[in-house]
Amino acid sequence: MQQSLIELIDDIKNNITSNSLPVSNSNLSKIVNNFESKYGVINKQAVLKSNPYKEVSYSINPSKSNTRNNREFLKKVKENLPLQPWPPFMERELVQKIGCTTKENFFDAVNLLIQRGEFYRQKDGILYDKNGKVVGYDENRVDKNTLKLKENPL
Repeated sequence: MQQSLIELIDDIKNNITSNSLPVSNSNLSKIVNNFESKYGVINKQAVLKSNPYKEVSYSINPSKSNTRNNREFLKKVKENLPLQPWPPFMERELVQKIGCTTKENFFDAVNLLIQRGEFYRQKDGILYDKNGKVVGYDENRVDKNTLKLKENPL
């Protein structure tokens, strides 16, 4: 039975643990070879070429030579993040403290940590699990009855 590219990618998502992200092209090749025999996948090169799980997708590791440095950078970001919910603009201080060259690299690292399940996704002071369920909120910013941002007194 042949699977469509989308079905294959969905199957890959379900079979890659969040702790294994990012996935190297070598490891993705092993996964795709398995699916080739399992599903009769055709045009596996398209999947390998579009690897949405590769390090470059996270803008953290554009070259293999930086793998060790990027792991250290992720560890540094994780160790310096405060408990959630995070206050607004907390990245300003952390980017300087960590010695990050750009906010984009910092946010890419935070997004990867969230995708790995090490932190919750947060929007407007509300914390969400991977399924979108509310798991917490910032009591100083969010009304507990409506889960909407409180009016800014300024």
